Amino acid sequence: MARRTRCSDAGYVYHVLNRAVGRATLFDKPADYAAFEKVVRQAWERSAMRLLSYLVMPNHWHFVVWPRNDGELSTWAQWLTVTHVRRWHAHHHSAGTGPVYQGRFKSFPVQEDHHYFTVCRYVERNPLRANLVARAEHWRWSSLWRRVHYNADQIRFLRSVQEVFLHKRRLVEADLYEPPLTVYGRNAVERFFTPLEIRELLGLMKSLAA
Repeated sequence: MARRTRCSDAGYVYHVLNRAVGRATLFDKPADYAAFEKVVRQAWERSAMRLLSYLVMPNHWHFVVWPRNDGELSTWAQWLTVTHVRRWHAHHHSAGTGPVYQGRFKSFPVQEDHHYFTVCRYVERNPLRANLVARAEHWRWSSLWRRVHYNADQIRFLRSVQEVFLHKRRLVEADLYEPPLTVYGRNAVERFFTPLEIRELLGLMKSLAA
């Protein structure tokens, strides 16, 4: 019987998730989570998928994404999963021992605004419901943690970026390494933000200028 094609039309927000086979542990230590986030960043660089919310748990993960093009969701999620499986097996020297995930990723369209906020809250509160943390924002491997843990220097830098954008009506990567932003130090943007966050910032500025 042919495998049913998953809905991946553009113009919708999707809740995407997958879980380890047999609910086994996928991420056992901080380096495991960081390695997966690296795959996430590389998957984003390949497709520029709009990532709205995410969470990585010990045996599964969630993403809330907004694809630009038809079919982009399936391509993005397949590359993410397959690449992580290959690297997971390579790290554990377990190639050929069986599947890592319980199956293909699952995706559910989010059809209304209030549903979108409900889904994002559900995703980011997973560690709290699992009693892994006292507060949801304390879980390091999530979009909520990233939003909450910007420090004062990052906030001031972002305000300066906003001023540069308002003055020039555009912002390209080279602007991040030119005055007045250099007052924060050489390559300050790379100290404050991950490569994924830098690209998201530039993407946001580009969309505002459109």
